[in-house]
Amino acid sequence: MNSRHFPKYALLALLTSAVVIPIFGNPALAQKRGGSINLGVELDIPGFDPIKVGVFDTSAQMAASLIFDTLTTIDESGKAAPKLAISWTHSDDFKTWTFKLRSGVKFHDGTRFDAQVVASNFARMKDPANKCSCAFYLQQIEKVEATDEFTVVFRLRDPSALLAEGLAPSFVTNVMQSAAAIQKLGDDYNRNPVGTGPFVLK
Repeated sequence: MNSRHFPKYALLALLTSAVVIPIFGNPALAQKRGGSINLGVELDIPGFDPIKVGVFDTSAQMAASLIFDTLTTIDESGKAAPKLAISWTHSDDFKTWTFKLRSGVKFHDGTRFDAQVVASNFARMKDPANKCSCAFYLQQIEKVEATDEFTVVFRLRDPSALLAEGLAPSFVTNVMQSAAAIQKLGDDYNRNPVGTGPFVLK
């Protein structure tokens, strides 16, 4: 394996996580624990840490959609639907959005997903000291604040009526990563990503 990249045209092996988020409580859509998936990628994957990679290319985004979760997803009608966030409201001017988060969710490393993790994910990417090229895509967001354990508030520079939909794709700026793992692993986190998704990287 290349010391800096996941091998080109290789199979990216992922194992199912012990933590599975039910999809809207529908028994027909319930996920079964166990098993693995091999993901064929067409490009080298430089890693998953936004500070290191800046943005995800097509291959990384495909893998990220299995390893990580986002706050929202898109339903069959093209509207935002709950995922890690269970509900949201916005101010009259669409510049302040409040998201209520799902409780009881844990990252693959056993640490808890909560509002502070969401706030720290965005603060880290926006911090000028980290020189993340991903910050360009977050210019609209002035600040993300954890107002209690499971409530997070997005304060925007300009109105956005589609913030909930915009947080759904598995872009590098949207996926929720373990703040504890980032702090513990340092530079090694890039190739050892920790999410809440249905699969973990082998």
